[in-house]
Amino acid sequence: MAKGKYSEKGYRKDLDSLFSNDGKIPDRFKDLLGEVTPDENSKEGIWRNRIAEIEAISDFREYAKAMKVFVKEKQAFPDKEDFLIRCLDHPTEKVLLACLKHIANLFERRGFERTDPIQNRMATMRSLSEFPETLVLLDQIEIFLNSK
Repeated sequence: MAKGKYSEKGYRKDLDSLFSNDGKIPDRFKDLLGEVTPDENSKEGIWRNRIAEIEAISDFREYAKAMKVFVKEKQAFPDKEDFLIRCLDHPTEKVLLACLKHIANLFERRGFERTDPIQNRMATMRSLSEFPETLVLLDQIEIFLNSK
């Protein structure tokens, strides 16, 4: 294989970063992805802006209200681990349930990198849960965590 700009060690790292869920785009790919980014007025663009707005909320009460609306509107959760981990602290079980469904799905699809924050919240989520479906999802997620 000929050595070129694609054979350097940093390229593989940048590719891994590009496809991770942290939302950071390596500099070498920014020009390429600029063409692929959805229009702000498209359904995808509006959804991405909504996610960014929720992520930017620092006040917990405002965040809790925004997430209740987000779940009530049946918005799709992003695969961003930071977004999902923050959601685990939401005081409303319906929001927590929607988040846990997405986390369980994410574990099945590709796994979850930052499992410690989930593990650290398991006992609290179990003690506060009233819905049987929440407990089933917590059991399922715990199996994923233990198999890692």
